[in-house]
Amino acid sequence: MGKRELFLIVGFLIAGVVVYQVAAPPAKDGEGFSFSRFWNRAKAEMMSDSSSNEYVHSGTIPLEDVTEVQVTEFRYGAQIIGEERADLAYEFKVRSTGPTPEKALEYAKASKLLQDRMGATLSIGFSFPEPGQQTPALTLRVPKRMAIRLQGVTRPQVSDVASVRLDPVTGETKIRQVEGAVTGSHRSGTLVVSDVGSVKVLTTNSAARFTGVRNGATIDVRGGGSCAVSESAGALEIENNNAEVTVSGHKGTIRIGGAGGRISVDGPTDETRIEVRNSEVEVALKSAVNLTAQTTDQTLRLLLTGPPPVVIEAMASSGGKVQANEFGLTPEREDGRERLSTTLGDRASAKVLLRNLRSDIVIRRGK
Repeated sequence: MGKRELFLIVGFLIAGVVVYQVAAPPAKDGEGFSFSRFWNRAKAEMMSDSSSNEYVHSGTIPLEDVTEVQVTEFRYGAQIIGEERADLAYEFKVRSTGPTPEKALEYAKASKLLQDRMGATLSIGFSFPEPGQQTPALTLRVPKRMAIRLQGVTRPQVSDVASVRLDPVTGETKIRQVEGAVTGSHRSGTLVVSDVGSVKVLTTNSAARFTGVRNGATIDVRGGGSCAVSESAGALEIENNNAEVTVSGHKGTIRIGGAGGRISVDGPTDETRIEVRNSEVEVALKSAVNLTAQTTDQTLRLLLTGPPPVVIEAMASSGGKVQANEFGLTPEREDGRERLSTTLGDRASAKVLLRNLRSDIVIRRGK
């Protein structure tokens, strides 16, 4: 803003004050406008948050007959750690602003960790005073047997517990070493899940990574983002909506559906089905497994390492082509379709079915 504009704004303010003083009815004693009162109020407002101070609330909570701890509406990052213990220990650190260090400390002490027992669930909530601005941090230490539910929590970290429910959570989230299931939903940010029993989650615009899932996963990926599953086991089901999905080192069946984005599966070891629309698909096949892969409008690639002994049936239609030059194979052309049927290796029994509409199927040698 230039000097000229600044002078104009000041001029309009002064003119407005003068007009108000002329037109306004007479004020009662002590209620009229004065520059002194205006300045004192402005100064008090500016000074209200000029200092800061910190206070740490800590303590323990008995957990007799409690099987679940729920944390609600905490948007500042929470850490929950499972330990060999019988009670819950908390550290609730609050930094608050105020007009003086003493007032800031008073506001920090006035912040509270609230408890609400609902049957077998202990709910942890929070309250903060109106004066000042509070920035809290929370650490909970709970028994390893405890189920954890996070409701409206941002940037949590959870480890060494029985199960975790995300209901929902946002921002950078890390969950590891969970004996049972990780369920619920996550949006906007990174989600890292490792060494857990099973997974059933919905992600929206998330960058999600799942490693070491032992007993299967069901993942609904929406709103773009990405989803990577590696070194896991059990039945894997992914429904994708315009995200980048990668699967590697998975031991178990794989099913991927949806539309848009990109799908990459490296080294499946069991039956794999990929049925998508308008998605680029790449499968690196290193062993003989039954594979069905179909898409539309984007390239479908099959990379064969070895190659494994498989029976391949590939068909591209509505302008799509089948390319298998590296194996010296030529497709048949009929009625606007290209079709390739071949057997690789001796005693091949695993079937590879490839279909594409309006785009190509490319079969190449893998590394």
